[in-house]
Amino acid sequence: MSDQAQLAPEASAPTTPTETLESTLTSETQAPAPSVLGTEPAPAPEPFDAEKITLPEGLSKDDALFGDFTNLAKEHGLPMPVAQTLVDLAAKQVQAANQKLQASWDKQNADWQAEVRGDKEIGGDNLQGVLQTFSKVASDPELSDPKFREALAFTGAGNHPAIVRTLARWAKALSEGGPVRGTPSQPLQRPTTVGEAIYGPSGPHTGGPRLQ
Repeated sequence: MSDQAQLAPEASAPTTPTETLESTLTSETQAPAPSVLGTEPAPAPEPFDAEKITLPEGLSKDDALFGDFTNLAKEHGLPMPVAQTLVDLAAKQVQAANQKLQASWDKQNADWQAEVRGDKEIGGDNLQGVLQTFSKVASDPELSDPKFREALAFTGAGNHPAIVRTLARWAKALSEGGPVRGTPSQPLQRPTTVGEAIYGPSGPHTGGPRLQ
């Protein structure tokens, strides 16, 4: 064998398509070298602090409900941002419910006022005269309490057709000096409370805005 034959490099085996694909996939899936940037752990969320919670207007941290929320937040380890979000969401729900109730109450009073204006006895052309007569009686300190008008407006009773009709009849009888007619169907009983003396045993119609 000649020296040239001995020095000739050995022929390498040809690379198959399968080996080329495996080599490419292996190189692509290898994890990159670790980087100094971005290796710091994420900061821990701010822990719950009841003193930092912002409450909507009208609510107080002295309320028992806020105390229950504070205990719940601590028990479950709520982060501060999550706790504040829950408070804000609850406030929106309460506000929406109050607005719905107010709208319903306003509509009820508007319906009562419309019924009074259309009443054959006290409405229509008779309304101004009825109001003037009632005003004289309601303004008389010997006949009416100074806060009587305020009570009628606050409770909405001053808009109810039955109340307005009854007060108009009383005012007319008192202003004309006529006797109050009627025979009680049963012996009169002394009321046990001031509220019962004003509204009767069933109590007042509570709540409501101040209306014209």
